[in-house]
Amino acid sequence: MSRFVAPNLADLGDVPIVVPVDFEEIKASRDDYLIAALSRYGIDYDVSKLETDPQVIAFSEGGGNQEMKFRQRVNEAIRALSLATAIGGDLDHIAATYAGISRLHYDNAADDRPDNAQWDDVLGKWVEQDDIFRARILLAFEAFSTAGPEGAYTFHALELDGKRDIADVAVYSEEDAATYSAGLHADAYSAGLIPNPFTGRNNGDPVLAPEVLVVVLPTVTYGTTNQSLLDRTFQAVTPKDVRPIGDNVRIEPAVVTPYDIEVTLYYAPGVDVSAMAAEAKKRLAAYATSRRRIGLAVQREVIGGRAAVDDNVTVEVTKPVADLEPGSKGVGQVGQIIVHTIQTQGSWQ
Repeated sequence: MSRFVAPNLADLGDVPIVVPVDFEEIKASRDDYLIAALSRYGIDYDVSKLETDPQVIAFSEGGGNQEMKFRQRVNEAIRALSLATAIGGDLDHIAATYAGISRLHYDNAADDRPDNAQWDDVLGKWVEQDDIFRARILLAFEAFSTAGPEGAYTFHALELDGKRDIADVAVYSEEDAATYSAGLHADAYSAGLIPNPFTGRNNGDPVLAPEVLVVVLPTVTYGTTNQSLLDRTFQAVTPKDVRPIGDNVRIEPAVVTPYDIEVTLYYAPGVDVSAMAAEAKKRLAAYATSRRRIGLAVQREVIGGRAAVDDNVTVEVTKPVADLEPGSKGVGQVGQIIVHTIQTQGSWQ
């Protein structure tokens, strides 16, 4: 099977039927209507010179404000119906109505916010953030089939047992030229379902059909992959009503490669240094978070681009010393993000 790639909902942008809400445009339109309506009765009414007139205040400004609120409410209602733009409770209703799922939750205390989580006042718990939940809703439709499709295995592994402990999943088979790795894993033997361990699963041995290899990456909050997480994942993707008969599943942890980001920003005089450094660090952190996915490379060129917060900044990337290519079962995990700043000399600006 080829690596499953769900559509990127962010690429869709806003719902096309949503229209911009501009108070000045609404007021001008109501001014024109007021002039036309009064002129029918022979009243020459110049609203541009009577901004304080009660009719202008009540009809054009007061009525325009109410019309603006109404249009905005219509826009919000339209966005609430789309998976790409719905948020909060609207997103929960889409998930429950069309996909039959709900948000995964965390057991953290109220003052201990996990990564990628938001607080649910009704449940009194930390739950999946909108964007994370949105991506999993999209995967849920893959799970309408059994876990034969790659996206279905991904969905069931992410759903786990209702807790958001897995951040990413990769599913491989013989068609991907996948191989096994030695070390921590979960399969039918470790689960006590068969009496003897599998043969042909040493380090570097090929994954052969109908074998399926599921690689999992825990959330930052969960920490390092342990046997418990692998066992829970195996249980999630192998029930009889999930796994197709004949599929032989093995769960392995992603190989985490730690790295640091260190850059130096050379800037011209007059720049707000602290704001510039803070923005660069924010952008670099967002990039590192987005690349914490199985198989994704971390590129020095992109790091430099993200750190260049404006055209007057030159960036030198010190770490990592080379692009990070983690491989099909690997992932890069950022440690420190350090931003140095040095003012250039001799600039006329």
